[in-house]
Amino acid sequence: MKESALLRFLDRYVGTCLCFLLSLFRRVRPYTPNTRRILVIELFEMGASVIAIPAVRHIKSRLPNAEIFVLTTEGNRSSWDISGIIDPQNVICLDGRGLWRFVRTAFAAVLRMRSLRIDL
Repeated sequence: MKESALLRFLDRYVGTCLCFLLSLFRRVRPYTPNTRRILVIELFEMGASVIAIPAVRHIKSRLPNAEIFVLTTEGNRSSWDISGIIDPQNVICLDGRGLWRFVRTAFAAVLRMRSLRIDL
C-alpha cells in the first residue's frame, strides 16, 4: 500500500529524529487526574485501530471527563468512525497518498493539535 510505505518511511527516518530533538525541549508531563485532552496516535493498518479500541475504552473508564483525540490516516479513519468510541470531530487525519499531501495535512494537524493544547 503506497500510503503505508510513505508513512513508514517518514516514521522511521524523519519521525525518530524529530521525536528525539523535540524531547530535548519539552519535559514529558506525567499522568494526573486533571488530564483533560489525550491524543492516541495510530498510523498503520486498520487492524491496529481495532486493537487500540479496548485501550481507548480503558482510558475513558479511568478518565471519564477527558476528551480523547486520534491521529490517524485517511485510510484508517473509517475504523474509528465505525467504532463510535471517538467523536468524529476528534479524529485528526493525515493523507499519505503523496509527499505534498502528507506535508500539507501534517502541518495542519500540528497546528490543530497545538491549538487543542493536548495534555497527554
